[in-house]
Amino acid sequence: MQQVLIVIHLLIVVALVAVIGVLFIALGARGYVRLAIGWVVLASLFFYGWWDPYYLALLFGTSAVDYAMVLLMDRSKSERMRKTW
Repeated sequence: MQQVLIVIHLLIVVALVAVIGVLFIALGARGYVRLAIGWVVLASLFFYGWWDPYYLALLFGTSAVDYAMVLLMDRSKSERMRKTW
C-alpha cells in the first residue's frame, strides 16, 4: 500500500511540473508574463493545498510576514534602518 501511495505522489509531482512548465513557457513566450506567473502561483497553491491544507496557511502566513517586512524596509528613511530589517 505504501508503494502505491509513493507512486501516486510521484505522479502528482510530475504532473505539476509538466503542467506548470509547459503552460509557463507557452504563456511566457507569447508575452503573457503576468498570466504565466499567476498560473504558477495558483497551480502551486492547489498542489500544496491538495497535499496538506496546513501548508496553505503556512504559505500565506510567511508571505504576509515577508510582505510586511518589505513595506517596513521601503518606508525606512535611513540606510541603516533598511539594513536592520
